[in-house]
Amino acid sequence: VGPPHLGHELEAKALPHMRLFNVSEIVVVSDKAKAAYDANPDFEKTFSSGAYAVYKVRELDTRYVVPAMNEPVLYDGPEWKIAFYRWYKHPELLDIPLVPAELLKEPAAREFALRTDSITRLPKQPIQGDCNVTSHLENYRIEFETDCPGRPHILKVSYFPRWVAGDTADVYPVSPGFMLVYPHQRRVVLEYKRTALDWAGVALTLIGVLLAGVTLASRRARDAITALIARLSAPALRVMAAHRVIVLAVAVVV
Repeated sequence: VGPPHLGHELEAKALPHMRLFNVSEIVVVSDKAKAAYDANPDFEKTFSSGAYAVYKVRELDTRYVVPAMNEPVLYDGPEWKIAFYRWYKHPELLDIPLVPAELLKEPAAREFALRTDSITRLPKQPIQGDCNVTSHLENYRIEFETDCPGRPHILKVSYFPRWVAGDTADVYPVSPGFMLVYPHQRRVVLEYKRTALDWAGVALTLIGVLLAGVTLASRRARDAITALIARLSAPALRVMAAHRVIVLAVAVVV
């Protein structure tokens, strides 16, 4: 696999994206690409065999939690996904975090002082000072410590609403799909949790299993199972209705 940009464009375009995603190594095949990587001081060849060569990024910051270098900007223009894609194609913009207003509630959106409706008018406000950040990642839990509470941090893990930090921090989606975290204290803990809607889905799944058993049960057992299903489904359906989820009802003839 060769890089999309060679020569002087390698450092200007490919390298910022590799640093953004903590990509430490790249496999190169073509002679033209190898020459470009060999000539670039930001890369070091670590392996070569036949047509294949592996290059490592020098001085790569592999932390998954880093302090933002510029103030986040709220994007309130149209088609935020397309705007984020255009932001991604401009390496000079990658250090300006972009937050989609469409995914935020109004009280949260009002917290952002910088706004734009186009990436061609993206304000840049640097944040001064250094931060010491250490982190520990598990499958459903992320914990980090920082000496800069209140300062925005970029968590290089895909955003999803199930990630919650409780009272330790505020969490928002941020370009290119990471999490923006505002710590309320030095130690922040995020956990991936099920919501009420998730539990309602689990309940309806179990009800579906019971419905399948109805067709195989005796008359008395079918009556008992039907009554149990009615009791179990009522709370789940109320949750679904509260979240405006459409439920397809399946009638079982017994």
